[in-house]
Amino acid sequence: MGARLSDDIKEQIAALKEQLAQLEKKALEEDVKKENPKVSVDNASVGFGNEVSDLPREPKGSDSTLKWMFGTGAAIVVLFLIMSIANKSPNPSTQNSTLNNSSSANALNVADEVAKTAQDATNAVAEAAGNTEKSGTKWEYDSSSDGMSDIQTKTACIESEDMIIQSAPYEPTHTRLCFRKSPKYGFDAYFTLESDGQILCQSYVEPCTITVRFDKNAAQSFSGTSASDNSSDIVFFVNAQRLLSSVLKSKQTRVQVELFQNGNQATTFNTEGLVWPPK
Repeated sequence: MGARLSDDIKEQIAALKEQLAQLEKKALEEDVKKENPKVSVDNASVGFGNEVSDLPREPKGSDSTLKWMFGTGAAIVVLFLIMSIANKSPNPSTQNSTLNNSSSANALNVADEVAKTAQDATNAVAEAAGNTEKSGTKWEYDSSSDGMSDIQTKTACIESEDMIIQSAPYEPTHTRLCFRKSPKYGFDAYFTLESDGQILCQSYVEPCTITVRFDKNAAQSFSGTSASDNSSDIVFFVNAQRLLSSVLKSKQTRVQVELFQNGNQATTFNTEGLVWPPK
């Protein structure tokens, strides 16, 4: 836009020069006619800013001279007005560029904020994952109050990494290993299926056997009992304190039980990081 204004100003200056030359020529022509009607102005040398040769001069203050001075002054005034307008005229291109730059800057700021928020969320997830792995928070802790005594029952449970396979009408399922301390049952530990199934442990006949292996150590046998309501998807460890002591020192614990029509099956628990009693 600036280049276009510059070209327009040059054209207007050239036009003004031409008009001034015509005014000067006309003034000289009138002078010649007054003093020497036979002399042709065409034979004189006339130009903007050049002296006229071989032509009589009028005294200062003559009409033609005043006309020439007036025309020159008017042209100069017009020229300055044009230049002033050109300098003060807003440049649409610059305005558009400024708006575009402003919009781009705002968009970049928003993008930066979104990216920062996303990065913060990613860092938080990574940190939480790191803390989970480090502190063993795969253990899930729960606390509830006994309405009769207001004494809290605290539990710590963990889900198995793999599943046991059951035939119809049952389905494959994860298992859970839990420790519990309650005012009614005291301290105990149990192994349960997360969905329906049958663990063969009819403790009213004799205790069943639960086989447990801690890390790479030799497998150990624990005695198990059934629930008081005869639920078939859960079995309790007879010596819960012995189990707890070994789990607290182990990174991995495998528990094997016998299932109805599906034989002995074991599931694995990453038991590292257990906090007991829970805080």
